[in-house]
Amino acid sequence: MKKTKKSRSDTAVQGTNDNSIVSKLSSAKHGYYQDDFLQYVVQKPARRSPLINRGYYIRAKAIDFVIRKFLSYSNNDEAANKNKQILSLGAGFDTLYYRYHSLNMLDSTIVYEVDFPELVKNKSRLIRNNDILKNAIGNEISNTSNNDTGISTQGYKLIGSDLKNLPVLEKNLLFHGIDSQSPTLILSECVLTYINPSSSSSIIGWASKFFSNAMFVTYEQIQPNDAFGRVMRNHFKQIGSPLKCIDSYPTKIAQIRRYESLRWSDSVILDMNDFYYKILPEQERQRIEHLELFDEFEEWHLKCSHYILICAFVGSLQCQAILGEFKRYQSLDGSQRIKPDIYSNCNFLDVNGTKNLRRFGHKICLLNFNLSPSDNSMFIAVTGGFGLLSDSRHRRLSDISVFHITNDPKKEITLVNSTELDNPRLFHAVIPISDNKIAIFGGRLSPLKHYGDVIVVTFNLEPIHTDESTTEGDLAKTPTSSQLKHKVDIGWESIACSGDMPTARWRHTATIIDDGKCLIFGGITTNMVTLNDSYIFEFASRKWSRVSVAGLVSPRHSHTACKWKDYVVVYGGLGFDFKPAIGISALNIKDELAMNWISLEFNPQLPTRYSHTAHVLEDRLLVIGGIDPFLTCTNTLIDINLENRTWRMFLLQEPCIEKPILMLHNHDSVCLGKSRQQVFTLGGGGNCFSFGTHFNSHLLEIVLPT
Repeated sequence: MKKTKKSRSDTAVQGTNDNSIVSKLSSAKHGYYQDDFLQYVVQKPARRSPLINRGYYIRAKAIDFVIRKFLSYSNNDEAANKNKQILSLGAGFDTLYYRYHSLNMLDSTIVYEVDFPELVKNKSRLIRNNDILKNAIGNEISNTSNNDTGISTQGYKLIGSDLKNLPVLEKNLLFHGIDSQSPTLILSECVLTYINPSSSSSIIGWASKFFSNAMFVTYEQIQPNDAFGRVMRNHFKQIGSPLKCIDSYPTKIAQIRRYESLRWSDSVILDMNDFYYKILPEQERQRIEHLELFDEFEEWHLKCSHYILICAFVGSLQCQAILGEFKRYQSLDGSQRIKPDIYSNCNFLDVNGTKNLRRFGHKICLLNFNLSPSDNSMFIAVTGGFGLLSDSRHRRLSDISVFHITNDPKKEITLVNSTELDNPRLFHAVIPISDNKIAIFGGRLSPLKHYGDVIVVTFNLEPIHTDESTTEGDLAKTPTSSQLKHKVDIGWESIACSGDMPTARWRHTATIIDDGKCLIFGGITTNMVTLNDSYIFEFASRKWSRVSVAGLVSPRHSHTACKWKDYVVVYGGLGFDFKPAIGISALNIKDELAMNWISLEFNPQLPTRYSHTAHVLEDRLLVIGGIDPFLTCTNTLIDINLENRTWRMFLLQEPCIEKPILMLHNHDSVCLGKSRQQVFTLGGGGNCFSFGTHFNSHLLEIVLPT
């Protein structure tokens, strides 16, 4: 029989359950949370990445937190003394009943699970064929069997019913003994998001009318129009399970208003960053941070900012009594608390034809060759990172590549030359030594393999002579455009160093502080330890020295450090507690023997950022992009006046599905032009949870505000 469009859609949605349950098992097997029953419902276990394990952990932990609050809640109300009920909509192969039954938490609670009849039939067969699962639910009630497609016991009801057919759903629930007066928790765990807004709203509205005392718990996606949101929604569309409600209810406020309009008297909402940092105890967060080696902080915070848990209440179940802590930490206006103006003086330049530029975790550096005054073109060196090769494979990169960019409206980008280092590396630091020489320090291959070496790279510019002896075939063999007037030779060496050498690290900074000297600060090292140490490297002597610094600055990584007057100003970063560092710390470097940290105070307080880039222009610090776990609009330019301690923020790309997807984290940028009024961002992106890896396909040109 040929499948209808509806049946194909239903099958695709059921497929998301299969993927989800495998990921839940992976997370549990790696110690994120305990579920001894998932192993019995997953036919083909698979190991997921640490990022996916964390993502399913926070999902399970948030729902578990609310269920435990519901099960432990009681008052003197008559309704509260009735048996409690949990109604799981679109339950799939979830093991909710088994987890709480094994903890003796369901003595006065009946669990109802509803899903597509075909899925319920498969789950029923699986339960009946497994002694552990069958014995846990108790004896079946034969006269309430759902035509052999479900299961009914004293405390567990598995019902096959289409959620969109509410009259039949209600009839089936009543047949299995559901009580409209009993305190009931209704759970939608990534379910209503796959149903069109009209039908899903009908379900929410039906529940508020049918149940007199209930709480409706929904876990699903928001923020569809920013960069991560667009990657997320594209993924679900490609697998045949589009997010059907996310455009109608894209924000926390829209979600709250939806439930209020459907007769839920009170509600509270948290995204998963709020839940992780404000609800979970510090001890639990520390446990999670050390379960697996992890270096995908950006995508973890982005994933958490795009998933919410909303709990709506009606009748005797009151939000303040059950989830008072949620109310305290709710921030409805997280994405609106800072409203940046749209900054339109920027352009997108397509680099799709130059796949070598599609990478993240790399470094770029402007090569200041002594070109003729009439030649306004630029040469940029790009090193390492994780990227997209010409054959579309993804891998860690070991190249040093030079690109030529024409200084005209078209901004043509051409690969001039490239060579390979011995080892790939990303999240390293690049230090300009002279107009044609850079140094590379640190970086990592993986969190288990990181570097503490110094590599010096030399670039020699030579003219291209096209004379009668040069054939078109000779030109075709070179990687240069026929329009280029120069070629660049690349040489590198790993140099031996002396002195008090720093530990190997990545996600650190390197800042030129004097002719021939550079300051290394912070980063991550062995066992994911976050650093706040400072070292000076002198290129002439190739000698390291550890700096004794007065004052305190918190350990951090993924920050920026720029020289301003007699200071190195350090902005942002992620701290040892994996929270963004607040404000600007400045290291006074006037006297190398008496360096000290001071804090620059701003009112209002500066936004937090990490994985951003920054440049000093006279007394201004220009901060581009980055991540803030508690603020969604981070494709921004922050213009900070270091002298008078003021700042303003601009949105570089208004959320719009017609524009290129631009992720301004894990990118790099350079200041250009004689007045340094232009900034180019190159690369950026990341591994977007289970939605695929994104590489920015466009270079962003920003003309800086005056």
